[in-house]
Amino acid sequence: MNQWQHLQHVIKHDRLPHALLLTGADGIGLNDFAIHVVADLLCESRGDKESPCGACKGCHLRQAGNHPDLFLIGLEEKSKQISVEQVRDLIEFMTLKSHAGGYKIAVINPAEAMNRSAANTLLKTLEEPPPQSLLLLLSHRPALLPVTIRSRCQCLVFNGSKSTETIRWLAEQLGETVVDPVLLLSLTGGVPLQAKALIEDGGLECRKMVLADLQTLQRKQADPVKVAERWKEHGTAETLHWLTELIIDMVRLKLTGETSRLTNQDVTDHLQRLIKTLDLKQLVDSHDLAQNNWHQVSGPFNLNSLGLLEEMATHWLNLGIANGE
Repeated sequence: MNQWQHLQHVIKHDRLPHALLLTGADGIGLNDFAIHVVADLLCESRGDKESPCGACKGCHLRQAGNHPDLFLIGLEEKSKQISVEQVRDLIEFMTLKSHAGGYKIAVINPAEAMNRSAANTLLKTLEEPPPQSLLLLLSHRPALLPVTIRSRCQCLVFNGSKSTETIRWLAEQLGETVVDPVLLLSLTGGVPLQAKALIEDGGLECRKMVLADLQTLQRKQADPVKVAERWKEHGTAETLHWLTELIIDMVRLKLTGETSRLTNQDVTDHLQRLIKTLDLKQLVDSHDLAQNNWHQVSGPFNLNSLGLLEEMATHWLNLGIANGE
């Protein structure tokens, strides 16, 4: 039974929990799933049909974005946090009587963006939920949510898939693109929307650039400051993501020499050349630095992203110097 079938089962037997926490990798489709849940519950003519009717008053109001029994919370412009004021507005909404006589639904996305005060304020509503209410929390990084929040929600986990059906869907989306859909799914942990975005948003080009820069830095043929500036132009978070993924593959190669478990299997030769003069500790330290900097830039604070990239580029340059390349 998949997540949707499970949810339909509990709705049919009137056992829908008051709070659902939807988790999975970015690009797995959490928002799409939440939209389907909302549409299903707010449809006034649903009955025994398998999907919302799309024609009733509830469906029209939802489609227009002004259903009175639906409340959405997200990141406000130029903010990295969901504030306590936003959560207080949600709580006030949840205490009101349903206009349509059905569910009152609130969606928080991304839930991990709630600051401490906002999360603590939400806790009382989770502990004493109003009747006929549903709170949907969406999170790609649920570990950042307080355990008091997570423990009061029923969790639905969405995992990546490399099934034949997923590969076929991705191939259809890619059209004439020559890139192997299996490789794209491998690079994204089986997340089809992320895999599609690698082509549409230039993710593979960013990886190619990062790999080439690592090689020139190791040979002391590049200025780390200029490399960091170029990385920043392509996106700090994406660059650090690729640095983390490439270096962890180098660690795997150094440990076992096996290529079958690598994520970036198509660039194995490049990775093998990079690790030739590096020891395991240097690689592990490099991975930890890349991962730590990625976590910092992905967090709620506005850090000096260029400084983090310069630190990474200088670190890799120094590895080449230390090993006499």
